[in-house]
Amino acid sequence: MTTNAAEREIRGEGLKLGKLLGSFKGFNFRTNSEMEEKLTAEDVVNWDKELCGEAWFWPSGDSPQASVLWEKRYVTAGQILALEGLVRDGEENDTLLRVQFMATVFDRPIEAITEEEVQGTKIFLFRSTSMLAARKEAAIALFERYFPRFFKVWKRDPCDVLTFQVDQMLEQPHWIVEEHQWGEEAWVLVFPILEPKP
Repeated sequence: MTTNAAEREIRGEGLKLGKLLGSFKGFNFRTNSEMEEKLTAEDVVNWDKELCGEAWFWPSGDSPQASVLWEKRYVTAGQILALEGLVRDGEENDTLLRVQFMATVFDRPIEAITEEEVQGTKIFLFRSTSMLAARKEAAIALFERYFPRFFKVWKRDPCDVLTFQVDQMLEQPHWIVEEHQWGEEAWVLVFPILEPKP
């Protein structure tokens, strides 16, 4: 027997990230079964374990953002509320990508990540309509920032003799690169590990 959505109290006016995070699945330990209906982020936040039983939650797969954030992790109400507190209007995807990177690469609990970390950590984000374009934009930006002398020579090449290799630039040992396809948006994240020496 599963708990019907109508039996759960959904409080408040909804979450800013409700639609973006999509739906969730759950396992109810009281009934020892997977819940039949999909849950919203509000459902997870407002889950009453005294009334409905202990439960685990995970992304259902309809939100690429949630799938990336909670890859191989269970979802908690505290994590969703922490994300709500970090996100600024119009910067939802940017913030979620930065949080995901910190949680995965830095092994930071989502609940422990602060707004200062999100805004202050040097993580470069590049977005385009295709992964090919996003990768090229990221590679050229890194080339210009970290190898300015060579970049100027390349830009001034009148005969296009000098070639620029996107893969070679992104595969440098000086940074960590992640790529994510979120719907129609392609994202490339770059975190510099150390300053390259031209």
